[in-house]
Amino acid sequence: MFGVAHSFYNSVFIKSMGIGYILGLLYFLFMLPRRLGVRSRAAAILLDISFCLTAAAVSFLLLFDINAGRFRLYVAAGAGAGFLLFWAFPGKALSGAVGRRALRARRFAAEKLRALRRRAPRMMWNKIIKKSKKTIARRKNNDI
Repeated sequence: MFGVAHSFYNSVFIKSMGIGYILGLLYFLFMLPRRLGVRSRAAAILLDISFCLTAAAVSFLLLFDINAGRFRLYVAAGAGAGFLLFWAFPGKALSGAVGRRALRARRFAAEKLRALRRRAPRMMWNKIIKKSKKTIARRKNNDI
């Protein structure tokens, strides 16, 4: 049809699925700080904008190489299918594993912080008592 073999369309579709897979991996990498506990709104906006710019640049450069920069519906469908393919298999598993590890790390840190807060006043009072005993002993030695 129009001088272009159908195998060309198939190869572009499969390569655009690869682009979508790469974009899924990039999204996972940009989402990683949020999964690890970065909760500020400014960081979320910055990560989203940087992902969009990076995804646009990667998509453009790869499509320029594959399809001479032409963006067709089957290319968009292939990129979407590749993105969903990434999230269907390794994306969900990786995201869940990272989330569980981050949750364990947060719980561990919170537990250690609670223990430190319980212990800190005691440690402070012990230091104060030791210093006061030393000063009392010095005063007694000087007075005698």
